Amino acid sequence: MHLGKATLIEGVIEYDGDPVGSPLNDLYLILRMLQDIAQECQLTVLSISHHCFKPYGLTALYLLSESHISIHTWPESNRFALDVYSCKEGYDVQAIVARIQKDLPLMNCQRREFDRAI
Repeated sequence: MHLGKATLIEGVIEYDGDPVGSPLNDLYLILRMLQDIAQECQLTVLSISHHCFKPYGLTALYLLSESHISIHTWPESNRFALDVYSCKEGYDVQAIVARIQKDLPLMNCQRREFDRAI
């Protein structure tokens, strides 16, 4: 039985400043990026939760009717991990990567995609 598609994207951004000022520490930017990903993939947002860590770093979760989008950031090492899991067929992974590239100074990313099934 097919239960959905999972996409894991781990990335490194180009940023040479204080981690506090990093794009990966900008809650508004990150939430807008996740909202745009949900819209572009035609996913239905049910609720949003986030936590900002001190002195920097954040976690955000978009609970979807189709499952979830989440991100964890580590501004001190310019890294993030973004997960998209959806039971909806056919969301565009290239559109997700393009959105990340538009919003973050992406230097490198690895992505893994797999089907969840029993």
